[in-house]
Amino acid sequence: MQKFQTIANRDTKKIFDVKIAEHPNKNKLNSPTKKAMIKKESNTSTITSHSLEMINGINNMQIEEPIMKLPEYPCDQSDKNFYLKRENQVLIHNYGPEMYEYYKYLEKEADIPQGYINPHKFDPSVRTKMVDWMIEVLYAYNSDTPTFFLAVDILDSFIAKTTTVLTNQDIHLIGICSLFIASKTEDIIPLRMSHVKTKIGHNKFSEKEIKKKEKIILDTINFNIITTSTYDFIRTFIFDFCHNNREFVKLLNMSKHIENFENICIFLSKMICHNEEFTVYSHSLRAIACIVAAFDILRSNSRNLNQDSENFMRQWVKLIF
Repeated sequence: MQKFQTIANRDTKKIFDVKIAEHPNKNKLNSPTKKAMIKKESNTSTITSHSLEMINGINNMQIEEPIMKLPEYPCDQSDKNFYLKRENQVLIHNYGPEMYEYYKYLEKEADIPQGYINPHKFDPSVRTKMVDWMIEVLYAYNSDTPTFFLAVDILDSFIAKTTTVLTNQDIHLIGICSLFIASKTEDIIPLRMSHVKTKIGHNKFSEKEIKKKEKIILDTINFNIITTSTYDFIRTFIFDFCHNNREFVKLLNMSKHIENFENICIFLSKMICHNEEFTVYSHSLRAIACIVAAFDILRSNSRNLNQDSENFMRQWVKLIF
């Protein structure tokens, strides 16, 4: 670098000598004027030296390898959602630990007390019917699974935090609005107001009533719609198992069994949403309970699950339990 600076200073001196020689009043230049010209050219030299330092630093940089490589996660290429699953797997692989910590943080923030329905005057069976109706509606409109869990969470959060005493007649509109808010948050193509009003609400509520109740719900829950769910923890636990044991999963040909296992877990997590008594438990605990129950269902009803695969999954279930 000293060599570069010397060359830069020498070149600057040559340029300065040429400018002095070409100046029309070179014989009348006083000392301050010469000093000013020298100072100006010296700044140019400094800029040149800094540029050379930057270039030299860039040349000496070592290009680092990517932090994470594509995980070798077992996935059926014949699956129509193959590329979507692969992309999700890479994202979870790269950001999984941070996501899990954030899930745990959101889980602690969720505060639905035991007996949150007691202050109200509606029957718990009405809530159960509403949850079941949500499943049917979201299935009919091809909504994503997280939409259902968010809709139930919004419904329960509003019931727990509102100071208004709710009756059986109130639950219908609250459920519709919870569904609508969740769809607009989670779905790529959300439900339309026209469908919500006519096909889902059967024209029982006007567009103005739906918008007004939406605002009341969001104000009551403090717009807290970024939350976690049992579904998130199930997917996280199962992916962690598949990725960390991918060689054994491939060796034992367990991909199909794991897919069935995951579907059973998600089904059970939807079923427990029908009962408000499960709401007081954390999402991670509910996810573990679903995993334990799903494993027992899988090993009891799957004829193709060999003994090695069953023992291998049993050890994992014991570990997370």
